[in-house]
Amino acid sequence: MRCLQLHLDFATRDQAAAPSRPFERSATPDSDALKRDEVKMMVQVNGKLRGEILIQADADHDTIRAQALSHAALSKHLEGAGRMIVVPNRLVNFIV
Repeated sequence: MRCLQLHLDFATRDQAAAPSRPFERSATPDSDALKRDEVKMMVQVNGKLRGEILIQADADHDTIRAQALSHAALSKHLEGAGRMIVVPNRLVNFIV
């Protein structure tokens, strides 16, 4: 609506109503506000999706493994889990 109002003000030459710089940014975006504290990671076992976990965004591999192994729905699929492949902030794949 503001854009339409500016266009109409310009068309009718009402310069008093139109601001001198209508599209100037008034505030700078805060990039820290866009960062997530927690992320949802998909958990795969041998390439098959088995569940998801909610974990801190900056968690290390040991924390991710412990969180996945403690998840009740995933524990039966992760018995004897060996290698773990992590795509940061996206998914975890366990090779059994």
